[in-house]
Amino acid sequence: MMWRAGCALAVAAGVVCAAPKKAVPGGPTRLVTLSVAVEAGKARAPELTQDDLQVFDNGKQQRITVFRKANGATGEAEPKLAPGEVSNRSAAIPHVTVIVFDVLNARMTQQGYARGEIIDALKKVDSADYLYFYLLTEQGLMPVVGLPEAGEGPPPRMATAWTKTIQPRLDQAMNAAYRMKPAMYTDERVMGTFSTMKMLADRLGAVAGRKNIVWITHGVPVDFEEPGLDPEGEMRLLGATLDEAGVAMYPVDMNGNGEIGASAETLGEIAAMTGGRVYLDTEIAKAVTQAMADTASSYVVGYVPPPENWNGKLHKIKLKCSLKGVRLLAKSEYIAEPAATRGGARQQAALRAATLSPFDASEIGLIASMKPVVDAPGTVEVTLRVRAQDVKLLPVGDEWAGSLVVIYAVLEEGAEPRATDPQPMDMHLSAAERDKTMQSGFVVKRGLEFGGAGKIRAIVYDNYSNQVGSVTLKGAERNGP
Repeated sequence: MMWRAGCALAVAAGVVCAAPKKAVPGGPTRLVTLSVAVEAGKARAPELTQDDLQVFDNGKQQRITVFRKANGATGEAEPKLAPGEVSNRSAAIPHVTVIVFDVLNARMTQQGYARGEIIDALKKVDSADYLYFYLLTEQGLMPVVGLPEAGEGPPPRMATAWTKTIQPRLDQAMNAAYRMKPAMYTDERVMGTFSTMKMLADRLGAVAGRKNIVWITHGVPVDFEEPGLDPEGEMRLLGATLDEAGVAMYPVDMNGNGEIGASAETLGEIAAMTGGRVYLDTEIAKAVTQAMADTASSYVVGYVPPPENWNGKLHKIKLKCSLKGVRLLAKSEYIAEPAATRGGARQQAALRAATLSPFDASEIGLIASMKPVVDAPGTVEVTLRVRAQDVKLLPVGDEWAGSLVVIYAVLEEGAEPRATDPQPMDMHLSAAERDKTMQSGFVVKRGLEFGGAGKIRAIVYDNYSNQVGSVTLKGAERNGP
Protein backbone atom coordinates (compact mmCIF):
# COMPACT_ATOMS: atom_id res chain seq x y z
CA MET A 1 0.00 0.00 0.00
CA MET A 2 1.34 3.43 -0.94
CA TRP A 3 1.87 6.01 1.80
CA ARG A 4 1.18 9.58 0.77
CA ALA A 5 -0.06 12.66 2.63
CA GLY A 6 -1.26 12.51 6.25
CA CYS A 7 -4.94 12.30 7.07
CA ALA A 8 -7.09 15.28 7.96
CA LEU A 9 -7.97 16.04 11.57
CA ALA A 10 -11.49 16.82 12.77
CA VAL A 11 -12.29 18.63 16.02
CA ALA A 12 -13.23 16.50 19.03
CA ALA A 13 -15.41 17.78 21.85
CA GLY A 14 -13.62 18.58 25.09
CA VAL A 15 -13.59 20.73 28.19
CA VAL A 16 -10.74 23.20 28.67
CA CYS A 17 -9.65 23.16 32.31
CA ALA A 18 -6.71 25.57 32.20
CA ALA A 19 -7.50 29.11 31.11
CA PRO A 20 -4.74 31.19 29.48
CA LYS A 21 -3.29 34.15 31.35
CA LYS A 22 -1.86 37.38 29.99
CA ALA A 23 0.46 37.15 26.99
CA VAL A 24 4.20 37.59 27.15
CA PRO A 25 5.53 40.89 25.75
CA GLY A 26 7.28 40.50 22.43
CA GLY A 27 5.72 37.14 21.55
CA PRO A 28 7.44 33.77 21.36
CA THR A 29 11.22 33.54 21.40
CA ARG A 30 12.72 32.76 17.97
CA LEU A 31 15.37 30.11 18.27
CA VAL A 32 17.89 28.86 15.77
CA THR A 33 18.27 25.17 16.55
CA LEU A 34 21.13 22.88 15.50
CA SER A 35 21.16 19.11 15.54
CA VAL A 36 24.83 18.32 16.19
CA ALA A 37 26.50 14.95 15.61
CA VAL A 38 29.88 14.33 17.27
CA GLU A 39 32.85 12.43 15.83
CA ALA A 40 36.20 11.64 17.44
CA GLY A 41 37.95 9.57 14.78
CA LYS A 42 38.43 5.98 15.96
CA ALA A 43 37.97 6.99 19.58
CA ARG A 44 34.63 7.01 21.35
CA ALA A 45 32.93 10.40 21.09
CA PRO A 46 33.24 12.30 24.40
CA GLU A 47 30.29 13.65 26.38
CA LEU A 48 30.06 17.36 25.63
CA THR A 49 29.02 20.22 27.87
CA GLN A 50 27.66 23.58 26.80
CA ASP A 51 30.97 25.21 27.72
CA ASP A 52 32.76 23.06 25.12
CA LEU A 53 30.96 24.78 22.25
CA GLN A 54 30.90 28.14 20.52
CA VAL A 55 28.43 29.10 17.80
CA PHE A 56 28.73 31.96 15.30
CA ASP A 57 25.97 33.41 13.11
CA ASN A 58 27.38 35.35 10.12
CA GLY A 59 30.62 35.70 12.07
CA LYS A 60 29.02 36.99 15.30
CA GLN A 61 29.26 34.77 18.38
CA GLN A 62 25.90 33.83 19.91
CA ARG A 63 25.00 32.85 23.48
CA ILE A 64 23.86 29.22 23.63
CA THR A 65 20.49 29.03 25.41
CA VAL A 66 19.49 25.42 24.61
CA PHE A 67 21.81 22.45 25.09
CA ARG A 68 20.78 18.83 25.59
CA LYS A 69 21.37 15.32 24.32
CA ALA A 70 19.43 14.84 21.12
CA ASN A 71 18.00 11.48 22.18
CA GLY A 72 15.91 13.18 24.84
CA ALA A 73 17.92 11.72 27.72
CA THR A 74 18.11 14.03 30.72
CA GLY A 75 20.14 11.92 33.14
CA GLU A 76 17.26 11.43 35.57
CA ALA A 77 15.92 8.01 36.55
CA GLU A 78 12.80 6.73 34.84
CA PRO A 79 9.74 8.34 36.42
CA LYS A 80 7.83 6.41 39.08
CA LEU A 81 4.34 5.74 37.83
CA ALA A 82 1.11 5.16 39.71
CA PRO A 83 -1.29 2.44 38.48
CA GLY A 84 -2.82 3.48 35.16
CA GLU A 85 -0.15 6.08 34.39
CA VAL A 86 2.10 6.04 31.33
CA SER A 87 5.20 8.09 30.53
CA ASN A 88 6.93 9.08 27.31
CA ARG A 89 10.28 8.37 28.99
CA SER A 90 9.74 4.79 30.10
CA ALA A 91 11.03 3.20 26.90
CA ALA A 92 14.12 3.46 24.71
CA ILE A 93 14.35 6.58 22.56
CA PRO A 94 14.31 5.66 18.85
CA HIS A 95 17.06 6.77 16.46
CA VAL A 96 15.21 6.67 13.17
CA THR A 97 16.97 6.38 9.81
CA VAL A 98 14.92 6.20 6.59
CA ILE A 99 16.43 5.05 3.29
CA VAL A 100 14.73 6.52 0.21
CA PHE A 101 15.65 4.90 -3.12
CA ASP A 102 14.71 7.46 -5.79
CA VAL A 103 13.45 5.55 -8.82
CA LEU A 104 11.50 8.60 -10.02
CA ASN A 105 14.62 10.61 -10.94
CA ALA A 106 16.83 7.79 -12.25
CA ARG A 107 17.27 5.94 -15.51
CA MET A 108 16.77 2.16 -15.61
CA THR A 109 20.50 1.44 -15.88
CA GLN A 110 21.21 3.57 -12.82
CA GLN A 111 18.43 1.87 -10.87
CA GLY A 112 19.84 -1.56 -11.63
CA TYR A 113 23.35 -0.62 -10.47
CA ALA A 114 22.06 1.08 -7.32
CA ARG A 115 19.82 -1.91 -6.54
CA GLY A 116 22.84 -4.19 -6.35
CA GLU A 117 24.74 -1.70 -4.21
CA ILE A 118 21.80 -1.33 -1.83
CA ILE A 119 21.41 -5.09 -1.43
CA ASP A 120 25.13 -5.57 -0.74
CA ALA A 121 25.15 -2.67 1.74
CA LEU A 122 22.06 -3.69 3.71
CA LYS A 123 23.01 -7.35 4.01
CA LYS A 124 25.94 -6.18 6.14
CA VAL A 125 23.67 -4.31 8.58
CA ASP A 126 23.14 -6.52 11.64
CA SER A 127 20.74 -4.29 13.58
CA ALA A 128 17.80 -2.87 11.66
CA ASP A 129 15.95 -1.41 14.66
CA TYR A 130 14.36 1.90 13.63
CA LEU A 131 15.71 1.53 10.07
CA TYR A 132 13.07 1.91 7.34
CA PHE A 133 13.11 1.82 3.53
CA TYR A 134 10.96 3.40 0.81
CA LEU A 135 10.98 3.80 -2.96
CA LEU A 136 10.31 7.32 -4.24
CA THR A 137 7.96 6.92 -7.20
CA GLU A 138 5.60 9.08 -9.26
CA GLN A 139 2.80 8.13 -6.86
CA GLY A 140 4.70 9.03 -3.70
CA LEU A 141 6.54 6.79 -1.26
CA MET A 142 6.21 3.02 -1.70
CA PRO A 143 7.24 1.13 1.46
CA VAL A 144 9.75 -1.67 1.27
CA VAL A 145 9.88 -1.66 5.08
CA GLY A 146 7.63 1.20 6.16
CA LEU A 147 7.28 3.27 9.30
CA PRO A 148 4.57 2.15 11.73
CA GLU A 149 1.29 4.01 11.64
CA ALA A 150 0.38 6.73 14.13
CA GLY A 151 0.79 5.62 17.72
CA GLU A 152 1.78 2.03 16.91
CA GLY A 153 5.41 2.24 18.04
CA PRO A 154 8.09 -0.06 16.62
CA PRO A 155 7.23 -3.65 15.68
CA PRO A 156 8.56 -6.46 17.89
CA ARG A 157 12.25 -7.16 17.40
CA MET A 158 12.79 -9.97 14.89
CA ALA A 159 15.29 -12.78 15.42
CA THR A 160 16.73 -11.95 11.98
CA ALA A 161 16.99 -8.34 10.84
CA TRP A 162 14.90 -7.50 7.77
CA THR A 163 18.10 -6.30 6.08
CA LYS A 164 19.16 -9.96 5.69
CA THR A 165 16.17 -10.55 3.40
CA ILE A 166 16.39 -7.29 1.53
CA GLN A 167 16.73 -8.78 -1.98
CA PRO A 168 13.22 -10.31 -2.33
CA ARG A 169 11.67 -7.34 -0.51
CA LEU A 170 13.32 -4.83 -2.83
CA ASP A 171 12.67 -6.85 -5.98
CA GLN A 172 8.95 -7.07 -5.18
CA ALA A 173 8.70 -3.31 -4.59
CA MET A 174 10.69 -2.42 -7.72
CA ASN A 175 8.60 -4.74 -9.89
CA ALA A 176 5.51 -2.87 -8.71
CA ALA A 177 7.20 0.49 -9.35
CA TYR A 178 8.12 -0.49 -12.91
CA ARG A 179 4.44 -1.00 -13.72
CA MET A 180 3.71 2.65 -12.96
CA LYS A 181 3.62 5.32 -15.65
CA PRO A 182 6.83 7.37 -15.40
CA ALA A 183 6.68 11.16 -15.09
CA MET A 184 7.41 12.79 -18.44
CA TYR A 185 8.51 16.31 -17.59
CA THR A 186 11.37 17.63 -15.47
CA ASP A 187 9.20 20.16 -13.61
CA GLU A 188 6.69 17.44 -12.62
CA ARG A 189 9.44 15.17 -11.33
CA VAL A 190 11.25 17.91 -9.40
CA MET A 191 8.22 19.50 -7.77
CA GLY A 192 6.73 16.07 -6.98
CA THR A 193 10.01 15.00 -5.41
CA PHE A 194 10.20 18.05 -3.15
CA SER A 195 6.54 17.69 -2.13
CA THR A 196 6.92 14.02 -1.21
CA MET A 197 10.13 14.58 0.75
CA LYS A 198 8.49 17.41 2.71
CA MET A 199 5.65 15.05 3.68
CA LEU A 200 8.20 12.52 4.91
CA ALA A 201 9.91 15.25 6.95
CA ASP A 202 6.56 16.16 8.50
CA ARG A 203 6.01 12.56 9.51
CA LEU A 204 9.44 12.31 11.14
CA GLY A 205 9.17 15.68 12.86
CA ALA A 206 7.90 14.45 16.24
CA VAL A 207 10.31 11.54 16.59
CA ALA A 208 12.77 12.32 19.38
CA GLY A 209 16.46 12.71 18.69
CA ARG A 210 18.32 13.07 15.42
CA LYS A 211 16.53 11.60 12.41
CA ASN A 212 18.22 10.82 9.11
CA ILE A 213 17.14 10.30 5.52
CA VAL A 214 19.59 8.52 3.23
CA TRP A 215 18.40 9.70 -0.20
CA ILE A 216 19.81 7.51 -2.97
CA THR A 217 19.14 9.54 -6.09
CA HIS A 218 20.28 10.59 -9.56
CA GLY A 219 19.88 14.18 -8.37
CA VAL A 220 17.25 16.90 -8.74
CA PRO A 221 18.01 19.88 -11.01
CA VAL A 222 16.72 23.31 -10.02
CA ASP A 223 18.26 25.25 -12.93
CA PHE A 224 15.23 25.03 -15.22
CA GLU A 225 12.65 27.76 -15.90
CA GLU A 226 8.92 27.14 -15.90
CA PRO A 227 6.26 29.88 -15.58
CA GLY A 228 4.76 29.93 -12.09
CA LEU A 229 7.38 27.61 -10.58
CA ASP A 230 10.38 28.38 -8.35
CA PRO A 231 12.38 25.14 -8.15
CA GLU A 232 15.28 26.71 -6.25
CA GLY A 233 12.84 28.22 -3.75
CA GLU A 234 11.19 24.80 -3.33
CA MET A 235 14.59 23.25 -2.71
CA ARG A 236 15.33 25.75 0.05
CA LEU A 237 11.86 25.23 1.51
CA LEU A 238 12.56 21.49 1.62
CA GLY A 239 15.82 22.17 3.44
CA ALA A 240 14.03 24.42 5.95
CA THR A 241 11.27 21.83 6.47
CA LEU A 242 13.81 19.08 7.11
CA ASP A 243 15.74 21.33 9.47
CA GLU A 244 12.66 22.31 11.48
CA ALA A 245 11.72 18.62 11.77
CA GLY A 246 15.21 17.76 13.07
CA VAL A 247 15.96 15.59 10.03
CA ALA A 248 19.47 15.42 8.55
CA MET A 249 19.71 14.58 4.84
CA TYR A 250 22.41 12.20 3.53
CA PRO A 251 22.11 12.33 -0.28
CA VAL A 252 23.92 9.65 -2.30
CA ASP A 253 24.49 10.54 -5.96
CA MET A 254 23.76 7.50 -8.15
CA ASN A 255 25.86 8.92 -10.99
CA GLY A 256 28.85 7.39 -9.24
CA ASN A 257 31.49 9.55 -10.94
CA GLY A 258 32.27 11.97 -8.12
CA GLU A 259 31.63 14.96 -10.38
CA ILE A 260 29.76 18.00 -9.07
CA GLY A 261 27.11 18.98 -11.58
CA ALA A 262 23.94 21.04 -11.13
CA SER A 263 22.02 18.14 -9.55
CA ALA A 264 24.87 17.27 -7.20
CA GLU A 265 25.05 20.92 -6.11
CA THR A 266 21.38 20.70 -5.12
CA LEU A 267 22.09 17.64 -3.01
CA GLY A 268 25.04 19.36 -1.36
CA GLU A 269 22.93 22.41 -0.48
CA ILE A 270 20.24 20.28 1.16
CA ALA A 271 22.87 18.41 3.17
CA ALA A 272 24.41 21.73 4.29
CA MET A 273 21.03 23.10 5.37
CA THR A 274 20.23 20.03 7.50
CA GLY A 275 23.58 18.97 8.98
CA GLY A 276 23.92 15.82 6.88
CA ARG A 277 26.61 14.61 4.48
CA VAL A 278 26.60 14.28 0.72
CA TYR A 279 28.14 11.27 -1.06
CA LEU A 280 29.03 11.81 -4.72
CA ASP A 281 30.46 8.40 -5.58
CA THR A 282 27.61 5.90 -5.00
CA GLU A 283 28.87 5.20 -1.46
CA ILE A 284 25.60 3.67 -0.32
CA ALA A 285 27.01 1.37 2.37
CA LYS A 286 29.08 4.20 3.83
CA ALA A 287 26.13 6.61 3.84
CA VAL A 288 23.78 4.19 5.63
CA THR A 289 26.42 3.17 8.18
CA GLN A 290 27.46 6.76 8.88
CA ALA A 291 23.89 8.05 9.15
CA MET A 292 23.04 5.42 11.77
CA ALA A 293 26.30 6.08 13.63
CA ASP A 294 25.71 9.85 13.72
CA THR A 295 22.61 9.37 15.88
CA ALA A 296 24.60 7.64 18.63
CA SER A 297 26.24 10.82 19.93
CA SER A 298 24.26 13.91 19.03
CA TYR A 299 23.02 17.05 20.73
CA VAL A 300 20.51 19.84 20.25
CA VAL A 301 22.05 23.32 20.47
CA GLY A 302 20.03 26.51 20.22
CA TYR A 303 20.52 30.26 20.39
CA VAL A 304 18.33 33.36 20.16
CA PRO A 305 19.64 35.90 17.63
CA PRO A 306 18.71 39.59 17.98
CA PRO A 307 15.44 40.68 16.29
CA GLU A 308 17.27 42.35 13.39
CA ASN A 309 18.68 38.92 12.48
CA TRP A 310 15.40 37.93 10.81
CA ASN A 311 16.02 39.73 7.54
CA GLY A 312 15.04 37.06 5.02
CA LYS A 313 18.67 36.47 3.97
CA LEU A 314 20.95 33.43 3.95
CA HIS A 315 22.96 33.17 7.18
CA LYS A 316 26.12 31.13 7.65
CA ILE A 317 26.64 29.17 10.87
CA LYS A 318 29.97 28.06 12.30
CA LEU A 319 30.19 25.73 15.28
CA LYS A 320 33.45 25.25 17.20
CA CYS A 321 34.45 22.75 19.89
CA SER A 322 37.27 23.37 22.38
CA LEU A 323 38.05 19.64 22.71
CA LYS A 324 40.87 18.34 20.53
CA GLY A 325 40.19 15.62 17.98
CA VAL A 326 36.43 16.26 17.95
CA ARG A 327 34.57 16.97 14.71
CA LEU A 328 31.07 18.44 14.77
CA LEU A 329 28.46 17.85 12.07
CA ALA A 330 25.63 20.38 11.96
CA LYS A 331 23.85 22.58 9.45
CA SER A 332 26.03 25.38 8.13
CA GLU A 333 23.37 27.76 6.82
CA TYR A 334 19.72 28.78 7.10
CA ILE A 335 17.30 31.36 5.72
CA ALA A 336 16.41 33.92 8.43
CA GLU A 337 12.78 34.25 7.41
CA PRO A 338 10.86 37.17 8.94
CA ALA A 339 8.24 36.11 11.47
CA ALA A 340 5.42 37.37 9.27
CA THR A 341 6.27 34.83 6.55
CA ARG A 342 5.91 31.88 8.90
CA GLY A 343 3.20 32.86 11.37
CA GLY A 344 2.18 29.82 13.40
CA ALA A 345 3.39 27.38 10.73
CA ARG A 346 6.14 25.89 12.92
CA GLN A 347 3.74 25.24 15.78
CA GLN A 348 1.10 23.77 13.47
CA ALA A 349 3.62 21.54 11.71
CA ALA A 350 5.02 20.26 15.01
CA LEU A 351 1.57 19.48 16.41
CA ARG A 352 0.46 17.75 13.22
CA ALA A 353 3.66 15.70 13.05
CA ALA A 354 3.31 14.64 16.69
CA THR A 355 -0.27 13.55 16.02
CA LEU A 356 0.65 11.33 13.07
CA SER A 357 4.04 10.08 14.32
CA PRO A 358 4.42 6.35 15.03
CA PHE A 359 6.45 7.20 18.15
CA ASP A 360 5.95 9.46 21.13
CA ALA A 361 8.15 12.56 21.33
CA SER A 362 10.17 12.84 24.54
CA GLU A 363 11.75 16.31 24.38
CA ILE A 364 9.21 17.38 27.04
CA GLY A 365 8.62 14.76 29.72
CA LEU A 366 4.96 13.78 30.18
CA ILE A 367 2.99 11.45 32.45
CA ALA A 368 -0.65 10.76 31.63
CA SER A 369 -3.63 8.75 32.83
CA MET A 370 -7.31 8.54 31.95
CA LYS A 371 -10.49 7.42 33.66
CA PRO A 372 -14.14 7.17 32.60
CA VAL A 373 -16.44 10.03 33.53
CA VAL A 374 -19.13 8.30 35.58
CA ASP A 375 -22.07 10.53 34.66
CA ALA A 376 -21.06 10.92 30.98
CA PRO A 377 -20.92 7.58 29.11
CA GLY A 378 -18.46 7.54 26.21
CA THR A 379 -16.34 10.26 27.85
CA VAL A 380 -13.00 10.03 29.65
CA GLU A 381 -11.01 12.50 31.71
CA VAL A 382 -7.33 12.71 30.78
CA THR A 383 -4.87 13.97 33.40
CA LEU A 384 -1.55 15.18 32.00
CA ARG A 385 1.51 16.07 34.09
CA VAL A 386 4.15 18.14 32.26
CA ARG A 387 7.74 18.01 33.53
CA ALA A 388 8.48 21.68 34.32
CA GLN A 389 12.26 21.30 33.98
CA ASP A 390 11.73 20.69 30.25
CA VAL A 391 9.65 23.84 29.75
CA LYS A 392 11.37 27.08 28.75
CA LEU A 393 10.54 29.75 31.37
CA LEU A 394 11.73 33.29 30.65
CA PRO A 395 12.25 36.07 33.21
CA VAL A 396 9.78 38.92 32.60
CA GLY A 397 10.12 41.55 35.31
CA ASP A 398 9.73 39.78 38.63
CA GLU A 399 7.87 36.85 37.08
CA TRP A 400 8.69 33.77 35.01
CA ALA A 401 6.77 33.38 31.75
CA GLY A 402 6.00 30.21 29.82
CA SER A 403 3.88 29.49 26.77
CA LEU A 404 2.63 25.99 25.95
CA VAL A 405 0.01 24.58 23.60
CA VAL A 406 -1.75 21.29 24.33
CA ILE A 407 -3.81 19.17 21.94
CA TYR A 408 -5.29 15.69 22.23
CA ALA A 409 -5.46 13.31 19.26
CA VAL A 410 -8.05 10.53 19.40
CA LEU A 411 -6.95 7.48 17.40
CA GLU A 412 -9.94 5.14 17.51
CA GLU A 413 -10.05 1.85 15.65
CA GLY A 414 -11.76 2.08 12.28
CA ALA A 415 -11.97 5.89 12.33
CA GLU A 416 -9.92 8.79 11.05
CA PRO A 417 -7.72 10.46 13.70
CA ARG A 418 -9.29 13.58 15.16
CA ALA A 419 -7.79 16.28 17.32
CA THR A 420 -9.00 18.93 19.71
CA ASP A 421 -8.51 22.61 19.12
CA PRO A 422 -5.16 23.81 20.51
CA GLN A 423 -5.42 24.60 24.23
CA PRO A 424 -3.10 27.51 25.15
CA MET A 425 -1.29 27.63 28.49
CA ASP A 426 0.28 31.07 28.88
CA MET A 427 1.84 31.26 32.34
CA HIS A 428 3.21 34.00 34.59
CA LEU A 429 4.71 32.56 37.77
CA SER A 430 6.22 34.21 40.79
CA ALA A 431 9.60 32.93 41.95
CA ALA A 432 7.88 30.85 44.64
CA GLU A 433 5.38 29.41 42.14
CA ARG A 434 8.19 28.56 39.76
CA ASP A 435 10.11 26.71 42.49
CA LYS A 436 6.98 24.76 43.46
CA THR A 437 6.23 23.93 39.83
CA MET A 438 9.72 22.56 39.34
CA GLN A 439 8.88 19.94 41.96
CA SER A 440 5.32 19.07 40.95
CA GLY A 441 5.14 19.94 37.25
CA PHE A 442 2.24 21.48 35.36
CA VAL A 443 -1.03 19.52 35.61
CA VAL A 444 -3.70 19.73 32.90
CA LYS A 445 -7.05 17.92 32.83
CA ARG A 446 -9.47 17.57 29.96
CA GLY A 447 -12.61 15.62 29.13
CA LEU A 448 -12.74 13.82 25.77
CA GLU A 449 -15.27 11.77 23.84
CA PHE A 450 -13.73 8.30 23.51
CA GLY A 451 -15.38 4.98 22.76
CA GLY A 452 -12.67 3.04 24.61
CA ALA A 453 -11.15 1.10 21.67
CA GLY A 454 -8.01 2.73 20.34
CA LYS A 455 -5.63 5.37 21.70
CA ILE A 456 -5.50 8.93 22.94
CA ARG A 457 -2.30 10.91 22.40
CA ALA A 458 -1.64 14.05 24.44
CA ILE A 459 0.76 16.50 22.79
CA VAL A 460 2.52 19.52 24.30
CA TYR A 461 4.36 22.17 22.26
CA ASP A 462 6.60 24.80 23.87
CA ASN A 463 6.36 28.10 21.96
CA TYR A 464 9.59 29.37 23.51
CA SER A 465 11.85 26.42 22.69
CA ASN A 466 10.02 24.79 19.74
CA GLN A 467 10.21 21.47 21.62
CA VAL A 468 7.52 18.78 21.64
CA GLY A 469 6.39 16.07 24.02
CA SER A 470 3.69 13.47 23.42
CA VAL A 471 2.40 10.45 25.32
CA THR A 472 -0.06 7.80 24.17
CA LEU A 473 -2.76 6.20 26.33
CA LYS A 474 -4.16 2.88 25.14
CA GLY A 475 -7.81 1.96 25.51
CA ALA A 476 -9.36 -1.47 25.21
CA GLU A 477 -8.52 -3.62 22.20
CA ARG A 478 -11.30 -5.25 20.24
CA ASN A 479 -11.07 -8.99 19.65
CA GLY A 480 -12.68 -9.83 16.36
CA PRO A 481 -15.20 -7.76 14.39
